[in-house]
Amino acid sequence: MAVVTNNYGSNRLPDGRTIEGWANDIAFDSDVTSINGASFELFPVRGRHTRTDVAAAKQAIRGARDAVSFYVSWQEEGTKIPGPKEVPR
Repeated sequence: MAVVTNNYGSNRLPDGRTIEGWANDIAFDSDVTSINGASFELFPVRGRHTRTDVAAAKQAIRGARDAVSFYVSWQEEGTKIPGPKEVPR
């Protein structure tokens, strides 16, 4: 099962967009849409992630957050996306 990991750092994509966390190893960001929940933008990387990975990430987010909608922004193969960091306890 995929796990949603919150980003306690300030990671960004190469184009400057922020990364809020990771689900099933796919970076994502969110924006509150309404009182019903948030819209999520996933950033899978071509050649690294599959449509099955994206579906698992969506399912993980649905299980952890109030998701209203999803957008998928495929990143070109080789795009450097920071990974989740260990959170100090």
